[in-house]
Amino acid sequence: MSEQPQATTLPQEQDTLIIDDGVIEKIAAVVARSIEGILDMKGSLMSGFASSFGGSEKTSKGITASVDGAAASIEIKAILEYGASAPLIFDKIKTEVRREVKEMTGLDVRDINFRVVDVMTKEEFERASKKAQNAQQ
Repeated sequence: MSEQPQATTLPQEQDTLIIDDGVIEKIAAVVARSIEGILDMKGSLMSGFASSFGGSEKTSKGITASVDGAAASIEIKAILEYGASAPLIFDKIKTEVRREVKEMTGLDVRDINFRVVDVMTKEEFERASKKAQNAQQ
């Protein structure tokens, strides 16, 4: 009786690329801060200055993201400059955040919620920033 060759099953590759929520938050934060009309992201001015002087406030303050499979959901909370158009800024946010996230991670952005938490003039914002900075010293 001749022995039949045994079929061998080779292990299949199971490569995985995982993108953490924090990466999406950081990308969205960088994009949002580059859009004219956004003065700051949600978070106290004090915490913003703490982060710029080595504090622990993360660079993605005001951004929350959740990655589920091949898609992400993002919430952005921002302070707008008085007189800026929230709908125009929102359109720009949607376009630019989706493009950057897709380009950098390969993920699609399922939804973006943009919450305007305050409006301030540049002068108001600068005064509040200066006051917060002085309080830090």
